[in-house]
Amino acid sequence: MHALVMVCALLAQDTVTLKLQPKVGDKLSVVEKMESKIHVLVNAGGQKIEVDVEQRESKKIVQECLGVDNDAITKGSYKVEEAIEEKKEPGQTEFVRIQKPAHGKTIVVERKGTEFVRTGAEGIAEKDLKDFSLEDVFALTFPKTPVAVGASWEVPPETIKKMFHDVNWEGLMKLTLKEVKSIDGRKCAVLDATIKLKGKSDEGIEVMMDVSGPVIIWIDRGYTLGVKFQGTMGMKGDTAEAKMDGKGPLTLDVSAVPQ
Repeated sequence: MHALVMVCALLAQDTVTLKLQPKVGDKLSVVEKMESKIHVLVNAGGQKIEVDVEQRESKKIVQECLGVDNDAITKGSYKVEEAIEEKKEPGQTEFVRIQKPAHGKTIVVERKGTEFVRTGAEGIAEKDLKDFSLEDVFALTFPKTPVAVGASWEVPPETIKKMFHDVNWEGLMKLTLKEVKSIDGRKCAVLDATIKLKGKSDEGIEVMMDVSGPVIIWIDRGYTLGVKFQGTMGMKGDTAEAKMDGKGPLTLDVSAVPQ
């Protein structure tokens, strides 16, 4: 009997509930870096041209929870210390660096019913404001019941669309609970993610993404503390002027440090 109790206790330790549980005053310093390099074959009027398109993005945002209702963040602030985009267009030898519209701004977001009221967001396009939505993206993927180490689940299509704030994105997103361990004194779940998606850009270009890697979740709060993805990004386009087809490496690295 004693042995059975011990086994049950060990099994319970390996089962966790993944749930967003924010508290007013929570603050995270989030650093995000993305790099891609796509080798593109362009066919224009029978003439074939090969070009490389390289892009880098870096963000540093201090997020603070200012209001909570029933485990949902209802008000928060985003201090955008850095929002930089760098592109190297075909034929260029150096990256062109630009500050994105949110760079240097502090945006306060409040949820009122199904609407969001934002202050400090002047000059930012509506499509870019969707990133300031009081959500932890990976918290949307959490299963509704406790999961054991080794368990896997697939993310529903409607959740994928919500994560990317775009109804065009579709494909497969699978998550597996690999282990539970302490990281910097916090109990964390280490998820293994496999993501294969496709969608369309604003210009009508078909975009494909195939990445995988670990996702670190702080169990006590449900916040995402780390993402490290590697894989490929592809693109296809067919217009009256030209056809294009490209593919290349993509990396995404996100770290969030509670303050």
